[in-house]
Amino acid sequence: MILGIAISSCTLGDKSEKVIKLDCGIYLKVVRWSTDNQRTYISDNSILKDTLNEPYYKALDFFYKVDNCSLIILKADSLNRSQLKNPKINIQQEWAKKVDFKNYDSLGFDNIMYK
Repeated sequence: MILGIAISSCTLGDKSEKVIKLDCGIYLKVVRWSTDNQRTYISDNSILKDTLNEPYYKALDFFYKVDNCSLIILKADSLNRSQLKNPKINIQQEWAKKVDFKNYDSLGFDNIMYK
């Protein structure tokens, strides 16, 4: 019982949250904890509390753009919970293109770390 009380009073540290609105009703919800736990959720709404069933990436270091209402993501870890409940968002993951921090903006991509 004492252990349960001690665990329930622990937090994962301070959390910062940010919502980035993209074209075609696509939102990226960035959540960072001070414990080096970081996630970027992909959603069709801007509500941060609605992330339970949304797919997410653990890494924040990736490049993205919206093209023909499809979210294209480059250089990311694998998508967790890849079943997006709303089929309006098409997620394409690509690793073949040579995109890095020197050329991403000239190729029409953004980087989640700088938003």
